[in-house]
Amino acid sequence: MDWHVEGNGSVTFQNGALVIETFRVRPDAKATTVWRRDLTLPKNFELSFTHRSDAENGNTMVIFNALPLSLAGLFDDPRPDARYNDLTAYGKMMAHTVGFHRGVYGRPSVLRKVGGHVPDGWGSHPFGTPAWNREDSTTALRTAQEPLTGEDRGKPHRYVLTRMGDRITFAVNQITVHDYTDCLEYPYIDKMLHGGHLAFRNFTGPAVDVYDDIMIRAL
Repeated sequence: MDWHVEGNGSVTFQNGALVIETFRVRPDAKATTVWRRDLTLPKNFELSFTHRSDAENGNTMVIFNALPLSLAGLFDDPRPDARYNDLTAYGKMMAHTVGFHRGVYGRPSVLRKVGGHVPDGWGSHPFGTPAWNREDSTTALRTAQEPLTGEDRGKPHRYVLTRMGDRITFAVNQITVHDYTDCLEYPYIDKMLHGGHLAFRNFTGPAVDVYDDIMIRAL
């Protein structure tokens, strides 16, 4: 498997598990995205994996159905400052994202649609400002609380993401967190997103995230 690392981290394999370490060497360098570069997702699929982390402040997500917007291929960008790990680069791609392992830290899981033909300046606003909040609410398709608490930190949890037609579901430990039908209400992408690439992302390092039994099957 071809795992492509972008950002401020590293990937190793330990006893068959994918281990992603996110470094934090300065406040603006704390994100790592790891793409499955050799795989194009089936139109309808199920992704399942076991995740474990004891990070002090985890902030993990799955990026899926990621498609290039202005490039021939998602990883083909000659600009030296191009960073796909930074989702503020909305004009480069279209994708879905879903946050997970958030309940451990008292935060919700948010299912999003991001990217597309967004207005100029998107992604450049400081966290918490009115402009940032507008972008945050526009990309959020559904927000829900995971059945996890602080006592679940460091324990393995099983996640299952499914995409079937216009329906997306996401569950942890066999409990549904999201069940959403895409009705194209996100204003900057006027089509369903199918296929594309898959990635795992952590953007609140330092953290060590362990992924085991990763399985992708066509539905």
